[in-house]
Amino acid sequence: MAYIDYFSEEPKNENAVQVHFPSAAVNGYFDSTKDADAEWNSLVDNAVYPIVDARGKHIQIAYPAEAIKKYAYNRGKELLNNYDSLVYRQHRILGLVKYNKVPENRILARVNYNYYMFRDGDGVAYMGTEPSNAMSMVVDPSRVIQGDPCWGFSHEVGHVHQLRPYFNWGGLGEVSNNIFSLYVTTSFGNKSRISEQQNYDKSRESIINEKISYLQDGDVFNRVVPFWQLQLYFTGVGNNPDFYPDLFEAFRQQGEESRKASPNPRRSGGWGDRGNNPAKHQLNFVKTASEVSKTDLTEFFDQYGFFYVGEFDYNDYGNYSYKMTQEMVDECKAEIKAMNLPKPKVDISTLKDL
Repeated sequence: MAYIDYFSEEPKNENAVQVHFPSAAVNGYFDSTKDADAEWNSLVDNAVYPIVDARGKHIQIAYPAEAIKKYAYNRGKELLNNYDSLVYRQHRILGLVKYNKVPENRILARVNYNYYMFRDGDGVAYMGTEPSNAMSMVVDPSRVIQGDPCWGFSHEVGHVHQLRPYFNWGGLGEVSNNIFSLYVTTSFGNKSRISEQQNYDKSRESIINEKISYLQDGDVFNRVVPFWQLQLYFTGVGNNPDFYPDLFEAFRQQGEESRKASPNPRRSGGWGDRGNNPAKHQLNFVKTASEVSKTDLTEFFDQYGFFYVGEFDYNDYGNYSYKMTQEMVDECKAEIKAMNLPKPKVDISTLKDL
């Protein structure tokens, strides 16, 4: 089985590439937007390769035929539709649906034989052998939208969708992707993981009461609390359900401006770089969140140490040195104050979901 990557700034204007494999048998693939479950069963029954390819509108899967026969026989369209819905919900909170920017390419979910679950360049990979065989969870259409399988897929695909550095500065590597996990899992009726784990109370005790930076809390689930509380507020009494879609779009616009200003952004520390000092990125988050929501969020962010003045080092898939000065804080707060925005209607740090 081979996959050919063909990159172009304007793919619709490119000529097709012909690829020929001499003496190779054709496995074929299932397309849930065109094919019926009868074709799904036939493809699985007559597979000439142990792995079966299938795709929907937003997803492509490559899973063992043996696992499909066991967990998803007669249910190909249901499986692909559930995966499509998982990805679509991430597109929705990302603002890609609202701003008509849903990509035509697909997330790839595939089997691997080395590690339980991980994000790779194209999507997510699941272990296909014992003792950590994940196939029963990710091939069964009913299970992929429930519990751990729903969280795991959303978490790993969330890594693909993280916006660096605007919502993925040093310290948010395993944090901002969980906004997608929480959004997707709860939208399917699953209980909130941070509520079940009592992270609301833990984060208040460790961050707010101790007056530290949220980045100094070693629990990534405690760190995600303030970001999720913004979602709870603006989809509730804040009456602004498009807060995150609008915020992500604002960050994309900032990224485009930065990219235009930097001909080689990754090398020059531009839009694709997390930077060494996260302080400037989190201040940009605070200011942009206030501007987009038309709400003065200064006091809320202050509670979680987003204006923590000081220096400390830490690791998050790389070494980072946090350096925040009082001058940086004063400038950010002054810019928000100049917007003359109303305060939140309630103390956002008190909000919890079920």
